[in-house]
Amino acid sequence: EIKLPLLIISRQKKIKGAMLIFPSVPLLGFATATMIAGIVPQTYGHGVEVRECLTEDKLRFFVSHWHGDLSNTASAGTMNIKDETSGVVVTTTPAGIMNNKDAYNPATTDWGCVGDKVPTIVKSCSGTKYHDWVYYEYAAQCNVPVSYTLLTGNTVVLMEACSGLYPATVSLSEGCFESKAPTKAPTNAPTKAPTEVPTNAP
Repeated sequence: EIKLPLLIISRQKKIKGAMLIFPSVPLLGFATATMIAGIVPQTYGHGVEVRECLTEDKLRFFVSHWHGDLSNTASAGTMNIKDETSGVVVTTTPAGIMNNKDAYNPATTDWGCVGDKVPTIVKSCSGTKYHDWVYYEYAAQCNVPVSYTLLTGNTVVLMEACSGLYPATVSLSEGCFESKAPTKAPTNAPTKAPTEVPTNAP
């Protein structure tokens, strides 16, 4: 229970040399009202985990947060991300959101990753497992190294929930984006040996 101080103001008024005192009026102080607004902010939570994977032609990285499903990318806010190749830092909203996806369950699909794999963990706050995500993605090419670093989140949704979650670097050093499994090598044995020579005499 929070007890809020009240400001008591006595209104005084002189009438023909006599002083009249009106009943005290309790007023809620402005500072107290400000405190109330400050202790009940509308939040979804903080970033607790970073993962990465390859899509058909992009490097995609994910940030999980607690609590609550997001309805759009704008509700997540922005993050500062550094392109390690160019050194440029951009402030950007996520490319997409994914709600209620358990990265610790191998059967969870539809991450958009090559081979329908679960994204690989990059960094995590110890003991935290939440299933609502935002993701970022950048174009990548076969055998062209790319690297990006998540520096800071700028909202309560994306700020780190534990010290050390950021900076988190995701990268692609080599490899292509082939979603189909490679063609298998022939497995059939060579044709059978020729039939035996006739054994009956002419």
